Amino acid sequence: MSSAEYNAFMDEVDAALDEMRAEEQAARPVRERMAEGLDTASRGLSFAGALAQHSATVLDGDLTDAIEAVGALQTQLGAVGFTLAREAAVRGLHQDVAMSLVDWLRVRCPWLSTQDAAQISAIVRASQSPVTTVIGDAVADGSVPVHRAALVARTMTRLESSLDPDQRDSYARIASAAAARPDLSDHDLAKVCHRLVEDLLQEAQPGERERKASSCGRSPAAASAPG
Repeated sequence: MSSAEYNAFMDEVDAALDEMRAEEQAARPVRERMAEGLDTASRGLSFAGALAQHSATVLDGDLTDAIEAVGALQTQLGAVGFTLAREAAVRGLHQDVAMSLVDWLRVRCPWLSTQDAAQISAIVRASQSPVTTVIGDAVADGSVPVHRAALVARTMTRLESSLDPDQRDSYARIASAAAARPDLSDHDLAKVCHRLVEDLLQEAQPGERERKASSCGRSPAAASAPG
């Protein structure tokens, strides 16, 4: 067997072993695989944390890459946390103990701030509607961090009574797409969400503008004010 043939054979063996391992993993209960994944992630972060104590010896470029990787991990962790919180809300686990979802999350995760828990709750609420579930999906797949999705969710909640289902779906997709753009700052995203509110007020028919402004939490005077 030539060197090329041997390498090709070993590649086939590795592929077969990977497939077997994947099948074995798939046969295990989800709870076991999830617990193992979280444990592995925790041990990996502990290892990285220990090395971070020696960051003074790391080159500038590598330090920048590491910080960017931490940011990406935070988004991933937020995605996992939101997905689990959404499932807990669907099952009504917080209602079983007569708590709001925010309080229930803070009891389970004492280090979670009230603001952070409220952001998760806002996205959960928005994602319960079929026409705005895209907001929660964007968090769950890791494309939008929690704090940006929460801004979109609150905007959609604010507009909920003033939009028909097709409009809500359209507005939610526009705002979620903006939230997923890394070139848009949080301030820019807030401007996009504000513009959606303004556009809704501009589209309203005479006599309807005041009603929509009221339902969006604004006074008629504020709605008619220029700029």
